Amino acid sequence: EISGDTAALFETEGKNAYALISDGMGSGEEASMTSKTTGIFLSKLLSAGNKKHTVLKMLNNFIRSKNTECFSTVDLLEIDLLNGKACFIKSGAIASYVLRGDKIFRINSNTMPVGITKEINAEQVNFALENNDVIVMVSDGVGQSSQAMVRVSDILTYSWEDNLQKMADKILDSAVISNTRSDDISV
Repeated sequence: EISGDTAALFETEGKNAYALISDGMGSGEEASMTSKTTGIFLSKLLSAGNKKHTVLKMLNNFIRSKNTECFSTVDLLEIDLLNGKACFIKSGAIASYVLRGDKIFRINSNTMPVGITKEINAEQVNFALENNDVIVMVSDGVGQSSQAMVRVSDILTYSWEDNLQKMADKILDSAVISNTRSDDISV
């Protein structure tokens, strides 16, 4: 089975850590190749020290130049390992979550996937990390509706376990059970 989702973790030389979920819009091999290209493109160019905005513009132009109807979401988390600052860069991605103590913050964006328009319209949300923060990123296979996003918040609020893998599995299992349409799922 071919997945249109790509997830990646990578670092620059001791300064920044990144987490990425990319979803190739569409299905099959073309969606898979587009999301994988997005993941490789971002990891290689950001790891080499290039600026986020420049890399996103280059990625947007590259995907547009393919002359296909396949685009890609970008849900990129950048963590500055030296000062504890973080930011989400979202282009067409669904909400991510920051758990801080007994509070949950949803990070939303109303942007389009890369490759659709000439100008990239990614949104950047900056925040300072605190000790014991937990960040949860999901693909749209988890959040197919507003009820699905409430379900994720409920799992994070009422079913919390300190084992992060078990939490990811709970979110994934819940999405599989309640999804009304087939979609790739990444947590």
